[in-house]
Amino acid sequence: ADTARGWIAERLDRPAEAERLYRHVLEQQRRTLGERHPDLVPTLLALARLLEDSDRAAEAAPLRRLVEELRPSPP
Repeated sequence: ADTARGWIAERLDRPAEAERLYRHVLEQQRRTLGERHPDLVPTLLALARLLEDSDRAAEAAPLRRLVEELRPSPP
């Protein structure tokens, strides 16, 4: 729900609100699923993309690395 609201905030050109929502979702997911659960990937990607679009690639880089670690290996 908040991830969808974050996406909407992005489309309405409200990046600060989108970031707050994505970070809130990520915090909840980590609390529920753990720090390294594959289900974190969509939220991590959304936040990383938002940061990159805001010229904050250095902040996005660790999120992108974590995504690569969490993605399942192809068969």
